[in-house]
Amino acid sequence: MHGRRSPRKKARRSKGPCRPASHQVLPDIGGWILAEIVPALAIAVLLVGFLVESTIAVRRCLGHWDRVLQTRQSLAAALWYMGREIRMGGCNPTGEASLEGVDLVPESSEGPGLKLAMDLRGASPGSRPDGDADDPDEQVRYRWAEADAVLSRNRQPVASGIRPNPAGEPLFSMRRNGDRVLVRLFLTAGSSHEEAMSLSTSVAVRNVQ
Repeated sequence: MHGRRSPRKKARRSKGPCRPASHQVLPDIGGWILAEIVPALAIAVLLVGFLVESTIAVRRCLGHWDRVLQTRQSLAAALWYMGREIRMGGCNPTGEASLEGVDLVPESSEGPGLKLAMDLRGASPGSRPDGDADDPDEQVRYRWAEADAVLSRNRQPVASGIRPNPAGEPLFSMRRNGDRVLVRLFLTAGSSHEEAMSLSTSVAVRNVQ
């Protein structure tokens, strides 16, 4: 009979002194820490705010100059139109019309004004002067209503936003020197005091009665 083999005992290794646990060293990927992120965000916010403020300021400035340009163009157009018509005041090619020519309108509730009379046409458009000033556009009155800030021609608006002139200068004034008449037009316009602009012109009346 074969006898049983006794189980072999595995030899135990002596652990000896404790060895440190192994760990993996991660590579440095150059990350940001909170102390670096906060100043960077603060600088970025300041830069964005500066850009926004600069954009708003530029747009405000451009809007201001655009309104100034529109005001200047409106005043220049009104002065040119009025000056051209005033030069024709008193026109009497036939010598038969009884005209007052150009004269100031007395101050009234409607505001200061200027009136013109001229013989430019007959009863029908394009016809020759007929010796009177009773046809359309032969009697012209310019008025400035301060309450409405409107300059009108025969009750039709010519320019809006007309303000009182600096130092109380009149809108319409005349100088007579013998057979010479000089009409001065002085207009001020603008939506505010800062944007107010004044233009003036002097017109020599050709046809003096």
